Amino acid sequence: MAENDLTAFFKVIDSVRDRLIFLLMLRCGLRVSEVCALTWDAIDFNDGTARINNGKGQVDRIVYFSSDVEQALKTWRAYKETGKYLFPSRIRKGTPLERSRINVLMNEYLEMANIAKHYSPHCLRHTFATELLNAGVPLEVLKELMGHRSIHIT
Repeated sequence: MAENDLTAFFKVIDSVRDRLIFLLMLRCGLRVSEVCALTWDAIDFNDGTARINNGKGQVDRIVYFSSDVEQALKTWRAYKETGKYLFPSRIRKGTPLERSRINVLMNEYLEMANIAKHYSPHCLRHTFATELLNAGVPLEVLKELMGHRSIHIT
């Protein structure tokens, strides 16, 4: 996602929950399904990490929080009654937020930001990877952070 589009996109998000959802993809490289399934017991505020269990391809990994993700997590925790999931469904009690809802949110915020180019939530994960590569992170390290089994996928 282009830098100016990222800035415009996040500028229109005033929801604590929604900002955190998209920051987790952009700053931690989470997939949409991983954001939906994220539980409070996977969060370690002492280490600044989240444990992703059974990611795509049944790959487990640890992701690290940037300062903005950590702050958003703490704000969301203080604002929200804690249950099992960080982002519970508002429709089906006891289940996580649906992936399709995140797609709808992305489209709504893109429209609010007057961004004509179509971006999917997965583009934020790609932006995470691109920014790390541009910063000189070795491909082998990026593979682990992305939760890929093979360097060829990365």
